[in-house]
Formats: sequence, C-alpha cells, structure tokens
Amino acid sequence: MKPVPGERDPYIDYMMDFYTLTYGSGLPFDEEYHRALFAKAYDRSLYPEGSLRQLLASMTQNDRTSKLGSLKVPALIIHGDADPLVPLAGGKATADAIPGAKLMVIEGMGHVTPNLNAYWDKIKDA
Repeated sequence: MKPVPGERDPYIDYMMDFYTLTYGSGLPFDEEYHRALFAKAYDRSLYPEGSLRQLLASMTQNDRTSKLGSLKVPALIIHGDADPLVPLAGGKATADAIPGAKLMVIEGMGHVTPNLNAYWDKIKDA
C-alpha cells in the first residue's frame, strides 16, 4: 500500500517487493526476468496513479454476477490454485456465473504469472 516510487530503480525494487508478496507460484521466482519486465514497464510509461485507480476500482465494485450471466460469448476462466491474492473460489464463481464458461485451474500457478511460457503448453490448446 506504499506509494509507487517515481524513480526507475526504486520503482523496480518496489515492484519486486510486490511481486514477491503476491507471487504464490510453485515455480522458482525468476528475479532477472522480473527486473527486466519492470524496467521495460517503467521505460515504456510510468503512471503510478493508474495503480491506485485500479485498486480503488477493485475495492468499490458491486457484485457483477448477474451481468456476467448475460454474456453470450465463449469464456475460459484461467486461475491458479496457489493464488494468494484472489482465492480460487473467485475464479470458480466467475466461471459459474458465465453460461457455458469453462474453468481451467492451473496447479501451482499463483496470482502473478512468472513467465507465461511456463504455463503456455497448458493454456494454448484450451
């Protein structure tokens, strides 16, 4: 809940701390990969207010279950069983709310996808 730093190196350290806390994956944490990812994100366009807006939007939302029930599109809900931030029950509830949706639970995957390639073989055909 600390403010996002505006300087590059402190920003990368901040994101490393956040991802370490929310990682929750059975895969080893790839520090080099993540540092490079956060450096690219910073260099592309740092907008700390966006993170705060996303958090506030998440915290103030009403239950959308009935609206999800009106969707008429194919849906695949992908959720890790090791997510420390959003419980698996949230993924199940989303899949249950969308008519015909499929739920794919990926064993060992946490909230933060460490590197999509690690799970891509499981996801791509789904």
